Amino acid sequence: MKTVQDIPIPKIPIRLKADTPSRVTPEELKAELNSIGLYCSETRVENLRRYIDETVKQFPDGSIQGFGMFEYDRPKQEELLEKGYTSRDIWDIAVPLNDIHNNWQPYDAAPYMAQLSNVGYPEHFDYLMKHYMGFSGVKHSDGDKGEGTTAEAIKDQFVKIATDISSVLIKDLNKYQMEATFKKIIKPVDPGSSDYDSGDLSRCIFLVDGYDGTECRAIGVLNVEYHLIIKNYKEKKSAKTNYSLDVTIRTALYTDTDELEKQDIFLKTHFKGNLFFGMDIPLKPEVKIYGELPPEAADTFIHSLPLEQTDNDSISVMVFYAPDLQNIGCIDNTDSAGSAQYSRTVTSGFTFTFGQKIAGGAKYAAGVLFQKAELSVNIEISLTEQWNSSQSETISFSVPSKSKAFLYQGYLQCAVLEYNMKNFKYSYKQKGRFMTNMIKTAPVPSDAKPSVIKTNEKTAENTKPPLWERL
Repeated sequence: MKTVQDIPIPKIPIRLKADTPSRVTPEELKAELNSIGLYCSETRVENLRRYIDETVKQFPDGSIQGFGMFEYDRPKQEELLEKGYTSRDIWDIAVPLNDIHNNWQPYDAAPYMAQLSNVGYPEHFDYLMKHYMGFSGVKHSDGDKGEGTTAEAIKDQFVKIATDISSVLIKDLNKYQMEATFKKIIKPVDPGSSDYDSGDLSRCIFLVDGYDGTECRAIGVLNVEYHLIIKNYKEKKSAKTNYSLDVTIRTALYTDTDELEKQDIFLKTHFKGNLFFGMDIPLKPEVKIYGELPPEAADTFIHSLPLEQTDNDSISVMVFYAPDLQNIGCIDNTDSAGSAQYSRTVTSGFTFTFGQKIAGGAKYAAGVLFQKAELSVNIEISLTEQWNSSQSETISFSVPSKSKAFLYQGYLQCAVLEYNMKNFKYSYKQKGRFMTNMIKTAPVPSDAKPSVIKTNEKTAENTKPPLWERL
């Protein structure tokens, strides 16, 4: 009979090369303090050496190590508002800090870094915490106010961040990796300012646990956001000053890379072309409408409408395809001398109950231009949580004398596509119709031939694929 010790623990293969974590030196720290206008005796090298030693001694020491450090550089609002997407690369968003060394450094082909950067991005991480069942990530936010000299405030910043990092990790971060985290962490400010305000800053680390040169027990990402304000920070060293520090730590560790891949797909499906965007900009991710039922595949999944996750074993989307028109009324007024009126209550929404709701959070847009007989029809819909219930409205139209008119409602075929997170397979579960709120009148009946999707001019402007398609 096997004991607990005999049961093999699954390992994650990863190729890294050993490195020596960067140290915070008194000379560099002095230069950073001088650059923000501090030239008091507290910035002497001998004093700073003592401050560094006192601070590092307070760091816990653990087995989790780092294999890369980066900062998120968010897309500029002007770019997003102008284009609706960003053409910047993933490593323009998650920018490596190559001049800071860690316990390990990746080879060029080191895996998992794109997926970890996706998960670690604050908006993505928070969305997983709220909507992804079974997400094991941890978030901790803390604010601290104090009184002391400027040097004490900066030293307290280091200790506070280190303590908060330790509080969210199951195992502590390696002491030398922790010190490397604070390399070049003091950001320049206007030397003429009376107060020091760092602004909202972040520092992120790729994590590895138990790496033996070929495999590890776990990989992960750690994101530290911090904001330090020191009032009258240039006062002489004996003067006390008020300071405040806000710190938010987000971290996720994975012993199974399949779980990381699932969450990566989940995020790409939700955010689509808005991947890595700040959610303060109300952009609408695009949902694709296909000419016919597309294959049961990852590409179809990512381009479709996310549905709420209802269990830990699967995630689902709604696939839209084959737009067409349904006749909902006709007035033949060819033998009349006066106009004729027609009213009809029209219901929009799904024609079947699929048991799941459209995912909350962002709004989604779907648009398609298609040809039906001699009719050219453009359907534009905003897919939000309102469509979890059908919508009804009464419409009226009139037909002049000696005329005939047909009334059509646009609809889309739809199907629930499920991704099974146990066997990693995609499969269709249910099919039905989505009756849109697009109404079209025509002087002639639409024939029975299938509709044909034409090039949507609005979509043709954005010829470059969104960011996540180029990862």
